Amino acid sequence: MIIDYSPSRFLVLLASGLLVFGLSLSGAQRSPNENDIAYVIDCGGHYLRIDADRARSLGAGTVAGVPEDNDAYDGCLVDSMQVDPVSGVAYAVVPKTASVDDEGQRYYKVVALHSPTLKVLDSRDIPYALDEVPDLLLERPNYLLVSYGVPENITTAKSQRVVERLSSKDLRIQNDQASLSITSRLESMGGFSASAHFDRRGRIIDKSRVVDLAKPTIVNIDGYSLLSEAVSSTFQSLQRTGVNGKKYLDIVFADAADDLMLFVIGWDTESRQSPSGGGLLLYDTNREKIVSSIVTPFRAAPFDATLGTPTVHLTPDAKLAIVEQYEWRVSGPPTFPLAPMQERFKTGAVAVYDMHAGIYLRTIRLDPEPGYSGRVVGFSTHQRLMFYASAENLYVVNLDRGDSRALPLPEGFLPIAVLSGVK
Repeated sequence: MIIDYSPSRFLVLLASGLLVFGLSLSGAQRSPNENDIAYVIDCGGHYLRIDADRARSLGAGTVAGVPEDNDAYDGCLVDSMQVDPVSGVAYAVVPKTASVDDEGQRYYKVVALHSPTLKVLDSRDIPYALDEVPDLLLERPNYLLVSYGVPENITTAKSQRVVERLSSKDLRIQNDQASLSITSRLESMGGFSASAHFDRRGRIIDKSRVVDLAKPTIVNIDGYSLLSEAVSSTFQSLQRTGVNGKKYLDIVFADAADDLMLFVIGWDTESRQSPSGGGLLLYDTNREKIVSSIVTPFRAAPFDATLGTPTVHLTPDAKLAIVEQYEWRVSGPPTFPLAPMQERFKTGAVAVYDMHAGIYLRTIRLDPEPGYSGRVVGFSTHQRLMFYASAENLYVVNLDRGDSRALPLPEGFLPIAVLSGVK
């Protein structure tokens, strides 16, 4: 995945897995304390140290442990970040070399970073050259899961999925019976995606899958099964007409937080645009019931392998949904014989919904307009701040006050993660 700002890889980096930690500032005139400091990290392993509340740069540097020749890298040098909000330790995947070999593979290591300094506390090498970036999943408070595919030319006649359970303290592989049982189950189901997380009950929520390691069972939540007659009537304005003339609703998974899943109705694409807006449906996987159904006048799109998606997000506590407003605009001249390509241009407005009350709260303006590259990077632990990035700016959005501040970014600096409220 060559400098992979390609839509598919870039959005995975931004999907699941990128966690952000809390901050507050009670006096605008005083110097920021440690809880006000945040680190904005880009794909190349560079970081900005900022006063997050005031959107002010305090310095720059490079994450420890990345290859030194980071000016000529052909992939992300910091990836799959997971952060323990209790210990403040950040975990990441770092390649051992900046460039892939002749077969398009490289060696990786898992590192534990001391979040205030971004220095390496521990590291563990992955013993195989891989053609994909390993995924991390933090199983608090004691374990870290590492998942990767081993190419077929290394082991037996076919490729295989490897899942390792590491101690979060020293990154040693755990070989106890419970660990072996968990990793074998995850290997058999194909590992997990970059957006997977553990809910409060200890289950893995992986997109629309619920993986209960204690039983073990895997439940796939089919959005269409949630569209009862009563629910469908709520979204009647979003109905589409099929090839046979029959009316229908489309529904697709968009995001998840804790044990709640957010689905989008009226999926908006370039070829099938939704002039009537979109729908939001929040489902509780624990109680097996719909929490709320909301019709929004704003178009909505889940992850669909195009730049700028998803456009709908849950805060980590699943209390709020954020809908990025956009317009379809022609992004460049047509390439014969292809028609002009349209892309989502982010207008700088984000709508905020209370998903438990099922109501619209406010629209927040981001200035200047983020444009085609606008995207949510993450949220703070206390849920009040959202971090949003474009090619030129990092926006710190206060979801409570309804305002935002823009911090200009260095040229070529594209954030993939924000660590804040570090210890």
